Amino acid sequence: MRKIIVLSVVILFVFAACQNKSGNYKISGEIAGVDSGKVYLLKPEVGKAPIVEDTADIVNGNFEMEGTAGKYATFHLLRLNKKQYFAEFFLQGGKTNITAYKDSTINATKISGSSETDIFNIFIKELASLQQKRNKYKQEYQAAAAKQNQQEMDRIQADFQASSDNMIVYTKNFIRENNNSVVAPFILYNQLAPSLEYDQLKELTDTISPELQGSEYMSKLNEYLSRKAKTAIGAIASDFTMKDTEGNDFTLSSLRGKYVLIDFWASWCSPCRKENPNVVTAYNNFKDKGFDIVGVSLDKDKKAWVKAIKDDNLTWHHVSDLKFWNNVVARTYGVQSIPYNLLLDKEGKIIAMNLRGENLSKKLKEIMPE
Repeated sequence: MRKIIVLSVVILFVFAACQNKSGNYKISGEIAGVDSGKVYLLKPEVGKAPIVEDTADIVNGNFEMEGTAGKYATFHLLRLNKKQYFAEFFLQGGKTNITAYKDSTINATKISGSSETDIFNIFIKELASLQQKRNKYKQEYQAAAAKQNQQEMDRIQADFQASSDNMIVYTKNFIRENNNSVVAPFILYNQLAPSLEYDQLKELTDTISPELQGSEYMSKLNEYLSRKAKTAIGAIASDFTMKDTEGNDFTLSSLRGKYVLIDFWASWCSPCRKENPNVVTAYNNFKDKGFDIVGVSLDKDKKAWVKAIKDDNLTWHHVSDLKFWNNVVARTYGVQSIPYNLLLDKEGKIIAMNLRGENLSKKLKEIMPE
């Protein structure tokens, strides 16, 4: 499960040179089929409600907004009245024209005048084609599963994974080739960064033009990269102390001398709960051989947290500050999605991460042979 901002695509793309415009902006819009109401200009914030930066009345289907744009274009949304988002674009100096329709989706809205948005939309169209292939594989897989055709299921699964990999490679290539656009750090920070290891993320970050260092997204990316360095393979895991289920302090370094899994999860996280049986199996098989686990929960309801521990038979150490995504340890480690885990050696050095399914047991068998 990931913190998300409102986007019409899974991975975003743009391929032009930097065309940021500071100065005044003017947004002129027409919403067919809507005679009156309000339009809200919002700036999304990861893990938070979007910030309302401006409003405009709709008069005979038209609205206008004016204001001052910063040096770098920033991603914004337009919302009709209280709930319907109908446009997404990069706000920059100059005039932007919006043409939308009552009850239409974001993808149906036409936007002109914003150079960054023009290119952004080109990628959305291309990405939709790639996504269609992935959806086709999903349908084929379901049909093969219904017939219990394991050979066909394996083939489709391989094709699906290759398609997913192609989307990531496509995005990486864009960042390298179009490093002068403010959208590059936007894409890298919001979508790609959580799936990359530190070295991969740093290599891509270093390709972005120095001229963009003052941009909001570059600042966030650099901050995230700094946190990511703390979870790079070979780094010593940052020590922490946090309350356990009984309200007592538990310190990570108290487990030095053991192989330790730091497991980030939450009772409300369905993928985490599905993964828990695999973690239980690994723990039961290796706990007597020098293996231990610290579960760091992103819960905010203590009763739900404690109940999930009992229901899933998670008989290891558990800590939480019940601050949801603002969990101090999760923020220290730059956790953007859960389930997420780090495996430490006896000296507290990170030797593996994101070990899912049977991979955790396989890794433990590798480092703790019979």
